[in-house]
Amino acid sequence: ARHAAKLAIPHVALAMGNLGRMSRVLNLIMTPVTHPKLPVAAAPGQLSAQEIMTARKAFGYLPSRQFYLFGTPIEQSPSPVIHGTGFAANGCAHTYSKKDTASVDEVLE
Repeated sequence: ARHAAKLAIPHVALAMGNLGRMSRVLNLIMTPVTHPKLPVAAAPGQLSAQEIMTARKAFGYLPSRQFYLFGTPIEQSPSPVIHGTGFAANGCAHTYSKKDTASVDEVLE
């Protein structure tokens, strides 16, 4: 590990096996996952996306965020339902709301 830390190029390291599971939970970019319907994990210690999201939520590593759709007219937009359903399916506590407005200044208030 000491030798790898001196690399001149950016790199990502994931620990393997049961002891490496937390490295997979804490990594937020391109985390390799497995799927529960596969007969075996692709690599030792690999978790499903659901297991990773559950762990992140339990550790407070997945804070809820608020997302918005701005514009006019947007009352018929299905975006909040679509995104809300996706957030819920992935174990996220995020929200997605609509703000019907024609003014950017109103949004920035």
